[in-house]
Amino acid sequence: MSTASGGRGGVIVNVSSIAALSGGRGGSSHYAASKGAVDAYSIGLALEVGRKGIRVNVVRPGFTRTEPVEGVLGDPGVESGIAATILPGASPRGVEAEGGRAGPVAVGGD
Repeated sequence: MSTASGGRGGVIVNVSSIAALSGGRGGSSHYAASKGAVDAYSIGLALEVGRKGIRVNVVRPGFTRTEPVEGVLGDPGVESGIAATILPGASPRGVEAEGGRAGPVAVGGD
């Protein structure tokens, strides 16, 4: 993988969360902190392996509407809590996973 070892380089993709930037919703600071650690680790790792032709990327998905969270949607407190974590300038839409495909879905109104 490393160009220093004769490889072509490579890519490492780590999954974080928008909570790493926003601090998360109330009661989830531990989750936000763990995702902040993923971000910090990714930056440090990129500095270590970048010269060897290895890129390090971080994906920070926001709220994802899946079957396990369907039960809490519709509760105004939950929806306003989700809406409060949307960073300024970000889209107020989540992603809905359905049938193996993802598409946008409104969360807490427009």
